[in-house]
Amino acid sequence: MKTKYLPRLVFLIFILSSCIQNNCNAYGESVPDTAKKSLIFGPEYHFSEYLLEYFHYLHHDYVNRYFLENNTYLEAAFFSIGPHFYCFGEVEVDVGMGRQPGAILMDPRDFDEGFGPKLEYRLPGYTLRCGLDHHCFHQIDELEWNTLYWNKLFVSIGSENLRDGEFKEYVRKNPTLNWRQRLTWQLGYGFFVHKFFGVLDTNTLSWGNSYVHEIASACRFAPYVCGRYAAVVAWNNKVRIDRAGRWLWTEQLSLESMVTHGAYGLSVFYNWFFLDQSIPRENRDRLMEAGIRIFM
Repeated sequence: MKTKYLPRLVFLIFILSSCIQNNCNAYGESVPDTAKKSLIFGPEYHFSEYLLEYFHYLHHDYVNRYFLENNTYLEAAFFSIGPHFYCFGEVEVDVGMGRQPGAILMDPRDFDEGFGPKLEYRLPGYTLRCGLDHHCFHQIDELEWNTLYWNKLFVSIGSENLRDGEFKEYVRKNPTLNWRQRLTWQLGYGFFVHKFFGVLDTNTLSWGNSYVHEIASACRFAPYVCGRYAAVVAWNNKVRIDRAGRWLWTEQLSLESMVTHGAYGLSVFYNWFFLDQSIPRENRDRLMEAGIRIFM
């Protein structure tokens, strides 16, 4: 096995072991009150997967590249200390399929992955986070763009029910909430690491981009809850500042119909990137997406 894959393998083993430990906690005996103040391994994990199809192509390159996309995301807590502090690891895999002529329309074109550690501190009504986001973007049988990867340090603050599963449970248990309580939000800052005190080569940390800073915000609102269903609208905003001082904006609007009952979450959604100024490898300007997601 090549040594460059060893960190990813170790990271994946840690996450899987956390999930197994979480199942033991979930189906075993209840945790004593005294243990709530101590160190607990694998207290929780979160999972989501979606499949979507793209629409509204601006030009021929979009037709070839954007057809279907499948995304899998797993987030597991390695350990927690008391009721407030959690140490997470996360893995994300995204497979993009383009369109090709012939009987088989699907053309696998890109494979993107991300992973990194994250610390989370939970306060009444707020969640604080910081961590490292490593993303690398791979092409399949294509050489259309330069290799792209980055390491980004980030901090964020948001409401307590940010995750899909938490939001679902929050709405299900409180169907008569006023409009302020049906709103979730998050604000974050990211710094793209291109140098590390001369210890690591620049090419090891980042390639194919000149991003330096990132400011991102997101909000989600459930204007209508009826029985087992909730209608959700969301807005995601992101601006990246590169070395040349350019401000590159990405704006996305979303509509979602969510099932609020059951152990697992299910939703159908529609996204519209009404503005995207990011580099070509990521750019989805004016694209529309429709898909289905499961989560827990």
